[in-house]
Amino acid sequence: MFRAALYLADVVQGLVWALPTGGDGMPDPARAALALGTAASPVQLVQGPDRKVYVLSYATGALNRLEPSEGLAR
Repeated sequence: MFRAALYLADVVQGLVWALPTGGDGMPDPARAALALGTAASPVQLVQGPDRKVYVLSYATGALNRLEPSEGLAR
């Protein structure tokens, strides 16, 4: 995913979005990208010691790790 981004979890739709930073260093909603579309009720996002983002799912108890995608890692 993005090195400098704001990650948003939508618990109702089960989606995690990444909003990369714009030229001013603030999140740019115009560049929003789907980071995870299979999270069942994501309730917590945490950056681990490996600097990757982890997503905890309330519905399943699953812990997902967001991996960098080609073209998205900036």
